[in-house]
Amino acid sequence: MYILISVAAPVYLYKIRKLQRRDIVFSVLGVGFMTIPVLGSVGIPGSTLFPVPEAPYNAFPYLFLLYILATCGWFIIKRLRSPNLVVKMRQGIEEIHNRFRDTRN
Repeated sequence: MYILISVAAPVYLYKIRKLQRRDIVFSVLGVGFMTIPVLGSVGIPGSTLFPVPEAPYNAFPYLFLLYILATCGWFIIKRLRSPNLVVKMRQGIEEIHNRFRDTRN
């Protein structure tokens, strides 16, 4: 999830036209540092630094990936059935932005 957030944050900042170079640097560093725990949970066959975990722990990362894929599939189906869903989500986010912008001034 942290990797997804590290990728999504600069995309979001770009869309609202507030992306700076340091944001990209921090995003790349975040993804780079998060690869260490990912390698630790998945393991590298034959590696002594990142050995493959014993059962049942070796299945957890793949179950989590399956969960993420199922959730994305569910969202795609919901979006296809209700095209206004994304529009309503964007409107809700915009309302939150406006409320936050009003409280900052």
